[in-house]
Amino acid sequence: MDLSIIVIGRNEAEHLLRCLRSVQSIQTKEEVSSFEVIYIDSDSDDNSIEIARQEGIDKIIRITNFFNAAVARNIGAQHARFGSLIFLDGDMVLNKINMHQIQQYLEDENSIVRAEMKENIIRDGRVVKSYKRDYPKHLSGGAFIMKKAAYEKIGGMDNRFKKGQDYDFFIRAYELGYEMIVSNSFSCSHDTRGYRAKSNLMNIPFRAGIYRGLLFRKNLCSKITLRLMLYEYYPVLAFLTGICLFFLFQNLNLLYGTIGTLFILTIYKIRKEGGVRLFVTEIFNQFMMVISFFSFVPKKKETSVEII
Repeated sequence: MDLSIIVIGRNEAEHLLRCLRSVQSIQTKEEVSSFEVIYIDSDSDDNSIEIARQEGIDKIIRITNFFNAAVARNIGAQHARFGSLIFLDGDMVLNKINMHQIQQYLEDENSIVRAEMKENIIRDGRVVKSYKRDYPKHLSGGAFIMKKAAYEKIGGMDNRFKKGQDYDFFIRAYELGYEMIVSNSFSCSHDTRGYRAKSNLMNIPFRAGIYRGLLFRKNLCSKITLRLMLYEYYPVLAFLTGICLFFLFQNLNLLYGTIGTLFILTIYKIRKEGGVRLFVTEIFNQFMMVISFFSFVPKKKETSVEII
């Protein structure tokens, strides 16, 4: 099996060494005949590139202007020499991979293998919480394996997305008939500050809402999109539906029903999110999605790279 491993990162010096050493162990697998590791750096300010150089990484590429995860993965795929691709983020560690099983999955070029993901919430340099990340059906995060030809056929990732580019990619893959395989033969862990970190409290909901609106508008006819909207954004959808029905039928009972429904959903969300502060940020996310759905029209940008 000929394999290109694509690791992307920006200012991940704290995690990158563990990530790179975890993936280099794959080359000892008997199923792997040819092997390379590519590190795509999004113009880091730290010593990430030096770490990759010291580890003897086969290709190091720095993006020098416009960058995000979609740009980095596309560049990695373009520069990959081999036909099978493994994608990882620089703050992930490969815990387990059964190459024999992966090879069997990829005999069908319409297969994409998603990693089982363990999330580690980091505070002050230590893990304060770990949990298994559950993705919606047919979707994945940044750790997955697929054929290079399939990645290109799907069209790569849309670089307009600074967040949610993976969901957009996998929705398009599903619509083209690709199958998402979830298997314990491939598992990773991801170190993160988490959604609840103070530095992320407003930034993540803002970006999530903005790019969810773009995601939903772009893929509106997909049943995955509709399922995702109902799962993540039911409070604001209930609110907008109630308001529309009120103006359509001019019936106060519909307005009262909307208010009552929102009250129940609000209590549920506060309990689910773990407090009023987190609930407020979630509502902010919900309404940013609506605004973005109708008004956010980013353009694709050109990028340039430097091969180290």
